Amino acid sequence: MSIIGGLVYRDPARTVEPAVRDALLPGAMAAESFSRLDIQGGALAGNGSGIVSGRSGDATLMADMDLTNLDELPGSPDGADLVQCLERFHAQDDTNFVIQLRGAFGIALWIPSRRRLVLAADRLGFRRLYYAVSNQGIAFGSRVKAPLALPGLSREIDADAVYAYLNFGTVPAPQSIYRAVRRLAPGQILVWENGRVSLHQYWDVVYSERRLDKSEAARTIYGQTAEAVRQTLTGLEAKDTGAFLSGGTDSSVVVGLMSRLTRERVQAFSIGFQEERYNELEYAELAARHFAAAHYARIVTADEALQCLPDIVEAYDEPFGNNSALPAYLCARYAREAGVRVLLAGDGGDEIFGGNERYRREGILARYHRIPRLLRRGLIEPLARCLPAEAPGLTGKARRYVERASAPNPDRFYSSEFFVSQNRQWLLEPGFLGRITGDWPLRVARGHFVAAGRTAELNRLPRRSQDHPRRQRPLQGGEDGGGGGDRRAFPVPASSARGVHGHPPRAVQGAGYGEALHLQASLPRSSARADPRQSQARLRVAHERLAQAAPGLPGAGTGHAALATGPRAWLLRARRPGAAVPAP
Repeated sequence: MSIIGGLVYRDPARTVEPAVRDALLPGAMAAESFSRLDIQGGALAGNGSGIVSGRSGDATLMADMDLTNLDELPGSPDGADLVQCLERFHAQDDTNFVIQLRGAFGIALWIPSRRRLVLAADRLGFRRLYYAVSNQGIAFGSRVKAPLALPGLSREIDADAVYAYLNFGTVPAPQSIYRAVRRLAPGQILVWENGRVSLHQYWDVVYSERRLDKSEAARTIYGQTAEAVRQTLTGLEAKDTGAFLSGGTDSSVVVGLMSRLTRERVQAFSIGFQEERYNELEYAELAARHFAAAHYARIVTADEALQCLPDIVEAYDEPFGNNSALPAYLCARYAREAGVRVLLAGDGGDEIFGGNERYRREGILARYHRIPRLLRRGLIEPLARCLPAEAPGLTGKARRYVERASAPNPDRFYSSEFFVSQNRQWLLEPGFLGRITGDWPLRVARGHFVAAGRTAELNRLPRRSQDHPRRQRPLQGGEDGGGGGDRRAFPVPASSARGVHGHPPRAVQGAGYGEALHLQASLPRSSARADPRQSQARLRVAHERLAQAAPGLPGAGTGHAALATGPRAWLLRARRPGAAVPAP
């Protein structure tokens, strides 16, 4: 895993104190791969095999880069030539100079003649860049704690970021868990020039629409996906390369295309669980046999999963609640033990083709709007409001359907999600409630919905970045416990969409989860009208399961639990009958 960090003071005569410099990249100065460039009134630093740094003309570069189109750039640059290339791009277009780059990167470019610092995140945000600005200057880094090196910066936790995590399972950009620290959004550039800050979106997903017959659409999808896999494999040795394999559409397609493109036997890695309900190895084995892959499969017990939790928690600087982080980590570790250095993965099939239940549900709700507006507003909705919402049978269902279907998108689409937001009055401690914006998760969704432009609502709802393979480096002994190394973002045409994943590794499509740790199964599914009594009963069951799975865990079997493996798992800290909810 490679990381960068840096700081620039507004006072050009001020030097960076040793303690401040150490805080930018804690513990990295002793590493052999550590690199530091002193600049006027500041310093840039990096550590890792992916670091590109140097000076060229009027530019100083510190970057974490894993590009896939070096051969397409002028002169096929590498190392020092890449520094010159980026300086030339910046001279030609100082706000969109990275538009020609493909792959994963986090870039810091310093122009001393203008006292100008430019930070750039790749199109999908695979390389995260956090920053903080004060009247003293600017600090940035790949890790969220790096900007806190800026003297005088507050470490206050952002309550709205905690609230966003409880609903999204992650802290979405531009927020971070710290109020004073922000994160560059995917495809975004920050310019700091003599204390003035501006943000520019150099790239975003374009939801273009055109009518295709099924055969043409199939050929196009196949061609684009094959090209994405081909780009991903460029420069990789077959013996060092493998793929995640869950048996789902995404991972199976990647394995199949790898086999066709390389004409070699693909090394595929899968994680299974003792609990049959969550074990998907049968599907992975079917895919492996079909594509004649060398299949490495391992069954993980609940105890093994629990043992690696501290490593994963330490690797993520911020709360992260995707339960597939565990199997992704274990699978990457398994691949490293087998001698594989790079793993390919793919996800987003459900988002592209509407495979999740929520898309079917949205289709049912959307039919309501085929009824003329005058009839809906003048007759159906007033009548529905007269029906008791909690009535059994069709009466209650009719009212709830009309209430949800009559809402505009994206509110309608997310009406069965954001469980914590919809039940915040009884879930959250009053003091915490007073510090948050109640509809914050919906505001985030609405912002993306509007930014997607005037296109079909279904395309605007996921509001996610493009789908393509990722390549991820499995863990080495002594490396960051849960970081899993690098992963690449590989552009494909803008006809597809998938969830934005960050760094460290975020997910592996289709991975299951052990019964003892999959506490979300014990919690109420997202519902706009969850019954608090029923939810509390389910929480009690979750507490009991947690106590059985981890008897030594602080709070296990009590009103609170320290384990948080997902956005709803935080509810383990919520009320038991008669218990107050502690502040997060």
